[in-house]
Amino acid sequence: VNTCPNNCSGRGECRVGNTTASVYCECEANWKGEACDIPYCLDDCGYPERGRCQEKTCICRAGWQGPDCSVSVPANSSFWSREEYLDAGLARASHKAVVEQGIMWVIGGYVFNASDYHMVKAYNLSSKAWLTLDPSVNTVTPRYGHSLALHEVHERMVFVALSVPQKTSRKISALHSCCIMQASV
Repeated sequence: VNTCPNNCSGRGECRVGNTTASVYCECEANWKGEACDIPYCLDDCGYPERGRCQEKTCICRAGWQGPDCSVSVPANSSFWSREEYLDAGLARASHKAVVEQGIMWVIGGYVFNASDYHMVKAYNLSSKAWLTLDPSVNTVTPRYGHSLALHEVHERMVFVALSVPQKTSRKISALHSCCIMQASV
C-alpha cells in the first residue's frame, strides 16, 4: 500500500495522482516538501533584522543572503538551497548522474512512493526542463548502488552502469545515447 511520506507531517493531506496513481502530499499554505516538513520561510527569514517572508519566499535585506537570510554578504560560508520538483519518480537515492553536452543523465536509484519509476531520466541544464525519452531506454533492470561511467565509442556517448556484486545483478549495461530522446510534436 502506498502511503505518503511521514503521513504529510500532520501539515497536509495525502492524495492519489490522477494519471500515475502514485501518492503525494498536498501541503497546507505555509509548508512544502514531499512530507510537508519544510516551512516556506525558514526561521521567518531573520525578521526584522535580516529579511522578511513575502509570497512564500525570503526577501533578504542588503548585506544578507541564503534561503533564510542567515548568510552575510560577502558569503563567509557555503549554503544549500532546496529546489522543489513535483515530478513523480524524481525523488530517489543511490542513483548516479553524469553530464554530457549540457544534459544531466540520472541513472537508476531507489525511488520512494512512486509507481511510475523510470530508470533513466534526462535534464536539459540550459532550458531547465526534463526531457521526454524513448520508452525503450527504461527496459533495463532497475538498479541502485551501482557505478556509472561515460565513455565515447565510435563518436557516440555510451553510459556504462555496473551493479555492485550482489544478488541483484553482476551485469554491465551500456546505453547508447544517440537516439533515445523522443521528437517533440
